[in-house]
Amino acid sequence: MLLGALLDLGLSLETLQSDLNKMGISGYELQVTQDTRCEMRGTKLNVKLDEDSSRFTPRSLLDTVANSSLPESVIAQASEVLSALWRAECRVHGESEDILELEELGTVDTLVDVVGVVSGLHQLGVERVYAAPIILGESTPPRWAGGYSNPAPATLELVAMSGAPVLADLPV
Repeated sequence: MLLGALLDLGLSLETLQSDLNKMGISGYELQVTQDTRCEMRGTKLNVKLDEDSSRFTPRSLLDTVANSSLPESVIAQASEVLSALWRAECRVHGESEDILELEELGTVDTLVDVVGVVSGLHQLGVERVYAAPIILGESTPPRWAGGYSNPAPATLELVAMSGAPVLADLPV
């Protein structure tokens, strides 16, 4: 959603793709559409993965970013975001980073999302991002056996790590 919002704010798809190409990764395609939900129009960006796209370890994701030709500030910020994700996942799963096996986070999609947003903010000249308190809503149990609660444990860990202000629900 953040990449779609950045495209709506003026980031060009060509610039985004050019920056992503600086990582030397493949196995994905960016698909951009206009979408309307609850009478609100927005740009939706889907990252379509090839069936045989690579899986990454936390270290290889960080190395891919570090070895790219992206600006140093983008490399540093994207690495910080990726590291926070891994710390949260390690804490939730009780594993160290060297043995943590990533599911969704171990795909090219993670690199596209994280690096794309950091790079897009850089391209648009955004120096600081502000946010209202995070609305966690009403906690719900897993919807199927082996599923996660909502909010997911790693999401709650990231919120706790950042010290972000939260609300249980929207004030009336």
